[in-house]
Amino acid sequence: MVIRSKISADAMQVIEASRRKVSLLTDIKRDEIVEVPKGLYGITSNIYGGMGNVDSAKALLEGGVKILQYRQKDGSIDKMIKEAKQIRELCRVRRAVFIVNDHVDLAIQVDADGIHLGQKDMKFEDAKKIAGRWLEGKIVGISVGNASQAVAAQREGASYLGAGSVFPNNTKHDSEVIGLDALKEIRSASTLPIFAIGGIKMRHIKLMKECGIDGIAVISDILAYKDPVVRTREFVNEWSSL
Repeated sequence: MVIRSKISADAMQVIEASRRKVSLLTDIKRDEIVEVPKGLYGITSNIYGGMGNVDSAKALLEGGVKILQYRQKDGSIDKMIKEAKQIRELCRVRRAVFIVNDHVDLAIQVDADGIHLGQKDMKFEDAKKIAGRWLEGKIVGISVGNASQAVAAQREGASYLGAGSVFPNNTKHDSEVIGLDALKEIRSASTLPIFAIGGIKMRHIKLMKECGIDGIAVISDILAYKDPVVRTREFVNEWSSL
């Protein structure tokens, strides 16, 4: 979904100015290209424990995540810009990678480290047309549910894959559960970093590593916990210890 139609006139002017600026870039140095951290992948939410996106980002970053996605599907674009800028700065302080879900124009506006696109979101080719040279050196994640989607995403130039939903989950009730067999097929089909998502619990970490997965995205089992910072650290430490 392109957010341009929801953006205020002032915000749109800033975004267009940002796009003109990045379109003037002629060289991207190799050391400016952002790498994809492995391990725990944090995703913000505003539906758990009374926390908003910014508070959930603070908890995840304090707990040790090194890659964080701002996920806000709809609402006031001005509020989204404000939240995304705040989270971007939090990520920079913690030296974490900052990803914006779905909204390419928003990612450009706040100069995120990359974008993540779902199968029902904007197509990668359309994102390239909107972002232009801004995408050079940036991370692009693609959600996949089977091996053919994984192959297509890698062919198009994705940086990493989000594979799932592996198990039933409490965050996206309409998501299709792909199971472990499909996860293994996705792993065999692609050489890209793969993050498993959907119903992932602490007890699944060893199993995910045995499947050759590079990281896990966890939402409810962290943010619904009484102390999300402590829970995040537990996930980070458990992943690192195996």
